[in-house]
Amino acid sequence: MEGYIVSIINCVINIVIAGCNIALVIGVWVAKKSYDESCKANTRNMDLAKINKAIELAEYYKDNILNYYLPIDNLFEISGIKKILLQSDNKPMNSFDEIELKQRFSSEQIEAINKIIDSDAFGDAVAQVAVFSNLKLNIVKKKEVDKESGEAKTYVSKKQIADEFYDKVICKTLNNLEYFAMFFIQGVAEEDSIYQSIHQTYIDIVELLYYQIADNNKKPSDKYFTKTIELYKIWKRKHDEMEHKQNIEVPIGKSLK
Repeated sequence: MEGYIVSIINCVINIVIAGCNIALVIGVWVAKKSYDESCKANTRNMDLAKINKAIELAEYYKDNILNYYLPIDNLFEISGIKKILLQSDNKPMNSFDEIELKQRFSSEQIEAINKIIDSDAFGDAVAQVAVFSNLKLNIVKKKEVDKESGEAKTYVSKKQIADEFYDKVICKTLNNLEYFAMFFIQGVAEEDSIYQSIHQTYIDIVELLYYQIADNNKKPSDKYFTKTIELYKIWKRKHDEMEHKQNIEVPIGKSLK
């Protein structure tokens, strides 16, 4: 009889242990499922936050980068700088530093760009573009006494006009590009959601400002505009891949019907 009771107790214990194991398995499954659902929800929320940030940055891009693109492009066109820049179109832009700059442009071309920037004609071109684009530059008029007549004359320094444009438009655009690119490179914003709308002008303006970026990057250890360069490479590669794919699907010389 005693053995029978022990046997029953053992059976009960085994049933309880089995029940506990089943409950544990079910508990783990429920916890895992709950965790997975929570992760999916968090991921969805994070993705939505990144998309919303990208949309916010698209608005920033329009107001703080795109608005300066046309004045810079016009200035470089009028002054002759763009003509020199286009002569190196077939050479890749990778490191955006002084070494690459000297590989992409001859010493004569670099000297020609610097001469244009230092010329009075460049100051005149800046003044023309500023009026046309309604740019508010802080131009200080100076007075000078004519040695022959003794009369005081008011004039505006051409160099001051050029320097003001560089500080208020070119440098500002470069800094704004870096701020814009930083969010995408660090994964705070989702770049695919606005790529199609923005990539072409972004690529164009970075290439337009290549000389200014590379000329600032004299030391690899002290490199400027790294996020701008990184996003440019990502979007340029994506653009070239899509263009290559389209050329394969629709051979050059043939049109879609």
